[in-house]
Amino acid sequence: MSKKVFTIGRGENCDMVLADPSVSRMHAEVTVESPSRLNIKDCKSTRGTFVLRNGRAEKILHETISSHETLRFGTMDMAASELLRVFSPAGGTPDGQGRGHSGKRIRCECGAVRLADQPCSECGAR
Repeated sequence: MSKKVFTIGRGENCDMVLADPSVSRMHAEVTVESPSRLNIKDCKSTRGTFVLRNGRAEKILHETISSHETLRFGTMDMAASELLRVFSPAGGTPDGQGRGHSGKRIRCECGAVRLADQPCSECGAR
């Protein structure tokens, strides 16, 4: 069984929409490799995809990332654990309904990732 590839970018057709001018329309592809590992592939983004390690931003083209690392898309930082929560088969929901596989996700004003058509679970914003 092949693994699902999710897209991150500014474009409306992406699985996770990051409404930030430093993020390319199609910025990166994400594949969940295990409950604690992601495969990240930069899609020739303008401002790059980075992993933050030892206080330094390392540009990556295609890399496996562990859950404790932080990624940077353009100038937006995001914990790998947050991507794992959003894109995992159960989507991190207690009922296991698979939020990770349905609906567009956006970064809320407060910084949390939420479904585009739902209020934010952290701050309540729509």
